[in-house]
Amino acid sequence: ISFAENLNLTNEDFWNRIISNEMNYKKYNLDFLVNLVSSHDVKRVLTQMNSNKLIVKLIFGMMILYRGIPLIYYGDEIGLEGSEDPDNRRTMIWNESLQDIDLKNHITKLTGIRKSYSVFTRGEVNIIRNFPQRVLGFERFLSEAECKNALVLANFSSENLSINMSFNTLSHCRDKKELISCLDERKFKVSKTGNLTIFLAGYDFIVLI
Repeated sequence: ISFAENLNLTNEDFWNRIISNEMNYKKYNLDFLVNLVSSHDVKRVLTQMNSNKLIVKLIFGMMILYRGIPLIYYGDEIGLEGSEDPDNRRTMIWNESLQDIDLKNHITKLTGIRKSYSVFTRGEVNIIRNFPQRVLGFERFLSEAECKNALVLANFSSENLSINMSFNTLSHCRDKKELISCLDERKFKVSKTGNLTIFLAGYDFIVLI
């Protein structure tokens, strides 16, 4: 939340905070920590982001696919807003015509990806730091024998970006010839030397398998 709100923070600042927090726990506990961005104690995430749904989608993407157990506060998935307590305890909107179906479908896709690919529930995390300052990226990977990995990128800026990276920086499965986005089936070719170029639109989120 603080990274999304504060444009002066860099991805290095974000990952340093994450790592600092994770150092408080034993490694085997990290997969069982609860990740949440809203609760009855704080403003709802859509309200915190000034109703900017594009940023909210990025936040949920990071929360659901990162290490830990994602927890969605009721109503966040359909665009329910709310300020400080008790405003953040508004009645759930059951009428689908009043729900944000686009946001709901996005979160449904993300949870479906998490459920479909075991790398997001059992995989390790490899943080990738050499991206533009407002781009967060990480790899989830299983063992060399299982050869399963995924790359997650979130562009928290309004700029369209072209990112060049070496596939050799990833932990496993470096013989892949192509990466495919789980969300929209975009495809990115991997060169013979292991390099690839990823195009990110402003506030873009991509999950590559």
